Amino acid sequence: MMPSNPADLKKIDVALQQISDSKTRIEAEQEHIKEVVETIHNDFGLEKKLIRQLAKVWHMRNYAEEVTQHEDFQEAYEALTSVNNKLEVF
Repeated sequence: MMPSNPADLKKIDVALQQISDSKTRIEAEQEHIKEVVETIHNDFGLEKKLIRQLAKVWHMRNYAEEVTQHEDFQEAYEALTSVNNKLEVF
């Protein structure tokens, strides 16, 4: 239910402005990230997907977890390909 008290409405208005300001900053940062990814791609030839993945792991500091997840995926995929000839191992 929407409040009718002008003071409460003002608080909501201020809060919505804060959210909008935050979203504007997020959009600017996302654009900056795209530009940095593009620069690395152009300067060094790395795939953009790899750059984003490296940046995510760098930021989260979860390299060991990423390696474990990849190993789990690899083991599962290889197990499936060993019993199901429809899947290929590359």
